[in-house]
Amino acid sequence: MMPEIGPLIDLKPRLDEAGVRELLAMSIGSPALERIEQVCQRYGDDPTWMLMGKEIEGGLASCVGVEISGDEGILHCIAVKPEAR
Repeated sequence: MMPEIGPLIDLKPRLDEAGVRELLAMSIGSPALERIEQVCQRYGDDPTWMLMGKEIEGGLASCVGVEISGDEGILHCIAVKPEAR
């Protein structure tokens, strides 16, 4: 039986949470702390960058980050925790 998957949620207000940063680290080739900080700052500062996620059974399970440019989107990150795959 598939677990209950909640709605897509905006993760930009949650950039300081460990779970969000853990998912971002999974999507970054070199997840050094400084790089994670840079990525979080970009999502926080740039209104064209969106970071959305899914919760499963009350816990953050995945994220996807896109940059909206006109009528196109540029995928910047995608990550799913191993236990949610």
